[in-house]
Amino acid sequence: MKYVFRCDSSYIIGSGHIMRCISLAKLLNGEIHFICKKLPSNINSHIINNQFLLHEVEDSDTIFSELEIVSEIILKINPDVLIVDHYSLGLSWEEYFSQRVKKLLIIDDIARQHIDTKNSAILDQNFRTKVPLEYKKKQSTMFLGPSYCLLAEKFRLVLGESLVFNDKVLDVMIFFGGSDSHSQTLRLAKIISKFSESINWTLVCGAQNQDLRSINKAVDSLKNARTLVNIQNMHEVMMNSDLFIGAGGTTTWERLKMALPSICISVASNQVVLSHELETAGVISYLGPHDNVSDREIIHRVKEVIESPHTRKRMVEKGLDMNVGSKLIDVINYLKF
Repeated sequence: MKYVFRCDSSYIIGSGHIMRCISLAKLLNGEIHFICKKLPSNINSHIINNQFLLHEVEDSDTIFSELEIVSEIILKINPDVLIVDHYSLGLSWEEYFSQRVKKLLIIDDIARQHIDTKNSAILDQNFRTKVPLEYKKKQSTMFLGPSYCLLAEKFRLVLGESLVFNDKVLDVMIFFGGSDSHSQTLRLAKIISKFSESINWTLVCGAQNQDLRSINKAVDSLKNARTLVNIQNMHEVMMNSDLFIGAGGTTTWERLKMALPSICISVASNQVVLSHELETAGVISYLGPHDNVSDREIIHRVKEVIESPHTRKRMVEKGLDMNVGSKLIDVINYLKF
């Protein structure tokens, strides 16, 4: 079978869409193609490094250019399944391409309006207390909730229940995405000194982070902090951490799987509702949008969570109850028709 993924990455978009598509592609048997734009600070090289076929296209300003360029590539490949993970490609895009493939899988997490046909499916791994109106389809196959999460193999195989919970916080991980376009990693680097010197800090960044030099400079002045760039062992860093501080993006599900309690600050509008829902469910501690949270509030909340083993343990237990990724096999079986 032939599969085509349509997704992008950049300094603004981030790397999450491509990374989760790669995770899904590794579970499929067949000829795998990716169609991606040549955007600034993209991670398209990850696709090649994982032995998948990459078709890079120039950036286009209109949906008409997008349809024309992608349609030409798809016509040559003639895929059985098309998988799209892109906030900028919506209903008109889906209607156009659903007629050209046997199955269309739409990966989304912001409950937009989508096509409703017998050959389409929607995968939204977000946790919600009720199904959005946009997802009440009559014909499409629906995969909704964290149990369908697209986890990388290193996370998927971990048994969260077997991980050791520490009453005392000794190691804290900070991660605001590969690009961190809102400079939150640098912000945290500057306030680490406000906490106990007995705590070790690991700041994880992507190579596309524009603040790397400043972050390294701030970290170099501290004895209990380090910076890791473009790491391949995120699961090990999480496993060795007692607390996470960062964005509420795609790593949310990895953290729940790794039984890692978290303090989150949203850096994109699509993270706000999810973060509120997860805090209400007792899964994370949510501070709010990055531009509405002061350094003082961050310091206070972090100290509060560090000093409350009960709060952190409750987060871990509630997170494990979500059974992240436990039903992913259903998605794979759907795509392997």
